[in-house]
Amino acid sequence: MLPDHPDKAALQVADIEQVSRQALVDVREAVSGYRRPRLTGELAGAKAALTAAGITAALPADPVPADADEDAESALAWALREAVTNVVRHSGARRCTVEVLTRQTLDGPVLELSVEDDGTGGSSSGVPGNGLTGLAERLAKTGGSLEAGRTKRGFRLVARVPANPAPTAPDVGSGP
Repeated sequence: MLPDHPDKAALQVADIEQVSRQALVDVREAVSGYRRPRLTGELAGAKAALTAAGITAALPADPVPADADEDAESALAWALREAVTNVVRHSGARRCTVEVLTRQTLDGPVLELSVEDDGTGGSSSGVPGNGLTGLAERLAKTGGSLEAGRTKRGFRLVARVPANPAPTAPDVGSGP
């Protein structure tokens, strides 16, 4: 690619460098437990990444209810990061819409993150990649779920987690 298309090669090298730096940050955070991602911070990062990629972003102004569970919010923040990474790298989208809302279900309130793009890219195999598989596992640990797939106009990811997980019952033992 270099002799015939130096501009394209430079873009690829820059992308590899950015991905490598982010991977290093992610590994350090995962190993050290240094920080738990928050939706507000991830939304700011999403806006910057989408804008830099030339994708019009529609993001919520006030994403999280004040009483949202920290683990639930963190799980949705990871989902947002993965979804936006996929939009930027694979979709070829011109527009991306992010919504966060609370739904009342029979099991109680659920926080829902929806990320939808108008792109045509991505895998046509129907098999989720490692990022989506890992994300589904992370959400399941919080009692949540993941739906992801093509729509008539692009791709949509929906992550759901209990807004206020039920407290675990105290271990009372067998008693005297």
